[in-house]
Amino acid sequence: MPRPDPAAWAALHTAAPQATVYTAGWWLDEVAAGRWGAVVVPDGAHGYAAALPVPLRRRWRGLGPTDILQPFFTQQLGVLSRAEAAPDAAPFLAALPPGLRAYGQLHCRNHVSAAPTGFRVGERVTYHLDLAAPYAALAAGFHQNHRRNLKKASELLIAEENDAAPTVIELFRATKGRELPDVKPRHYALLGRLAAGLAARHQLRVLLARDAASGAVLAGGLFAADARHTIYLLGGGSEAGRQRGAMHAVVDGLLRREAGTANRLLDFEGSMVESVARFYAGFGARPVPYLTFQRP
Repeated sequence: MPRPDPAAWAALHTAAPQATVYTAGWWLDEVAAGRWGAVVVPDGAHGYAAALPVPLRRRWRGLGPTDILQPFFTQQLGVLSRAEAAPDAAPFLAALPPGLRAYGQLHCRNHVSAAPTGFRVGERVTYHLDLAAPYAALAAGFHQNHRRNLKKASELLIAEENDAAPTVIELFRATKGRELPDVKPRHYALLGRLAAGLAARHQLRVLLARDAASGAVLAGGLFAADARHTIYLLGGGSEAGRQRGAMHAVVDGLLRREAGTANRLLDFEGSMVESVARFYAGFGARPVPYLTFQRP
C-alpha cells in the first residue's frame, strides 16, 4: 500500500475536524515503524479531500504475513475529511487491500453505513469532558467519591514538569504495567519516543503529584495536546499515592489549568474496564461511542 504524500497528508491533517495527534504523520511513523499507507480521495486543489490511514504490521515480530492492525498507544484513527463532519468509513474499508487480516478503531466522528463484505463492526466507549466551562462549574460536576479523594490529596504538591515523562512511564510500568504482560520493553521504549516527539512539538503536558514533605512522586499523568483535544495518554501511581488520592489530584490539576478553554475536549482514552470508566465519569466526563472494524 503506497505511503501518502507528506505535504498533502499534513494539509489534510490540519484541515480535518477528525484529526488528532494519532493521525499526525510523525506519530504514525513511530507507532507503525514507518509501515503505513492510506486509502485516499484525491482533491486537485489540496491533495486529499479525505483519507483513511492504514497501519501495517508483520504478524510475528517482523516476519510472516502482513496485517492491518491498530497500533499501541493509538486509540482512534479513522477517516479524515475536509468536507464531512462525520464521514462514512464503509467505502474506505471496502477499498482496503484484500487478503489481509484487519483490526482498527475509528474516530468517534466516523460512522459505517453498512459493513463491507467480510467485515464485522463493533463499538467501544471513550469518555470526553468539555473544557469550555470554568473550573468551578467543572468541579460542581465531580462525583462525591472524587471530592473525598481530592480532600485527602489537598496537601499534595501538583507540579507541571514536562521533562518528567520517563518518571511517569516507569511509575506505570512498576505498578499497573505488571498486570499487562502484552506490553513489552519495546512498547515502553516506543512510548518514550512518542512523549519525546510530543515535547519537541510543544504538545506534551506532564503533571506530577508529590509528597509535600519528601518530594516523592506519588502519581503522574501524560497528556497530549492537539488543536481540539487534550488526550490522557497514561497515568500511574504508587500504592501510597492511591491511598492519598494522588491520581485524582493529577487530573484535577489538569482541569484547573485547562478549564475555560473554548472548543476543547479532554479525551480520557477509554475505558471498557468498569472501574476505570467510573474514575473518568467521576470527573463529569460523558461516555462517547466509537466504532471498531475487523476482518478475520
